[in-house]
Amino acid sequence: MKKIFLILFMILFNIFFIFSKKPLEITIFFTNDTNGHPLSFNLMGEKNQGGIPARYTLIKLLSKGLKKRNILILNSGGIIRGRPESNLYEGLPDILGMNKIKYFASGTGTSEFYESMEVLKGLNKNANFYFLSSNAMAANENDKYILDRYIIKEVGGFNGVKIGIFSVITDDAINEISDQAKRDFIFNDPINTAKDMVAELKNSTNNVDIIIALTHLGYYPDNNNIGSSALARAVNGIDIIIDGRTGLQIEEPVMINNTRICQALKWGLFLGEIKLTIVDNKISGFDYKLHPVNVTINGKYIDNKIKENNFVLSAIKKGMKDYDSILKKEIAKVDDQMKLKTNDIRYRETEIGDLICDALLDYTKADVAFQNAGGIGGNESLSGPINRSSLDKIIKYDNSVFVCNIRGEAILKILNLSMNNIGTGSFLQVGGIKFTYSQSSKGFSDVLINGKPIDNMKIYKVAINSWLSYGGDGYDFFANLPGVNKIDYNIIQREVVYNYIEKLKILKPVLEGRINIID
Repeated sequence: MKKIFLILFMILFNIFFIFSKKPLEITIFFTNDTNGHPLSFNLMGEKNQGGIPARYTLIKLLSKGLKKRNILILNSGGIIRGRPESNLYEGLPDILGMNKIKYFASGTGTSEFYESMEVLKGLNKNANFYFLSSNAMAANENDKYILDRYIIKEVGGFNGVKIGIFSVITDDAINEISDQAKRDFIFNDPINTAKDMVAELKNSTNNVDIIIALTHLGYYPDNNNIGSSALARAVNGIDIIIDGRTGLQIEEPVMINNTRICQALKWGLFLGEIKLTIVDNKISGFDYKLHPVNVTINGKYIDNKIKENNFVLSAIKKGMKDYDSILKKEIAKVDDQMKLKTNDIRYRETEIGDLICDALLDYTKADVAFQNAGGIGGNESLSGPINRSSLDKIIKYDNSVFVCNIRGEAILKILNLSMNNIGTGSFLQVGGIKFTYSQSSKGFSDVLINGKPIDNMKIYKVAINSWLSYGGDGYDFFANLPGVNKIDYNIIQREVVYNYIEKLKILKPVLEGRINIID
């Protein structure tokens, strides 16, 4: 009898040994910095880009033949606040779309914290996936941890592994959120928090095999002080960082300290795919690819056209109640609409230019704002009651809002380029700054920022749009700025202006003498 039991034990042991040694295949799909783009959208003349309904179809196609238990769908954070279909509903359409895709977990980005604790809790309540934040704390509540600090997922069944997932956001987020949010949230040091998370996930109780960090830090290859590269250098034990904030198209994962860093552009234009091969509970194979989601160049698809899923599209639109009516609803009045014409936008300071720059200053709390005349429609004006569609012809492009940190001497060089291009799209409308420019001497005088003489060596916070950020209209200076000195707020500039106008209620356009041209 003992011999029979011994034989059975050996058979079972061998079976277990064989299964335990069999490689396990795990597929991770991921996105980052989707920022309020639940539906397909037009970008730089290209139509119907991205969108959750097409992303859903793509994931289904790529998942064909794979075991559901071996698939993990993740997002690094930065879900909401971009286009009106997200902004007008506090991100509900984005969440509903992600629910249909069946995301497992998402980190949190600046956009989730931007407004208030109330908005964040609403997002978490509506999400069917795990919202994670390891270093964001409530400032005024007894329960300091707002969201789950981490989650552990067993993937692969009998032959599976334990994957621990946590999320950290840059502590600079405190400088990029609303005044109410500054009162609601505290952001702890992300690197110290990550060290604590790895230790907790690796302890004898949790004992995870693989650790994934969903981060909203940004990838800065030349800077060791902040960002996902600094996190990888400083913290041992993280296998994969799915990063956001900088919205880069990282075609091959960056390996630092045995940690792979990944990003898939922004706005859901690409879907990231990671195929892991696991042997003995460790990663032995890592295949990585970025898939375009109906991205076109000159009207031609980079890859095949992806059909939108109507079921997902309908679910998203259910979260957009009375959308068309809201777009047509009056949000402000103008006491003299003639003053908001764009005829001279390339030659002088204009009331509409001042309004747009003031909106950028209000949203970003920057010192200075620049708006290139080429981004403003010519011979246009606001007419009738102002609604959320009024600026479509005036602010022509879906540029996002950027903030740069630059010295006063650089601001003077930017102004010089602008004034040397009077009459072209490179001419800048300005906010937060006043100056006098002599056409005969090509010199500047009385340059004031916030009422004080400009300091050549002082670093100022400057708000611009994404076109300028990428070096458009000849502003290579912005394109060449190190990533650490340039932050994409990801919200569409037109939306920022709408929100500003709505707060004002009544517009009284007046020139302030920001650009004084003499001789």
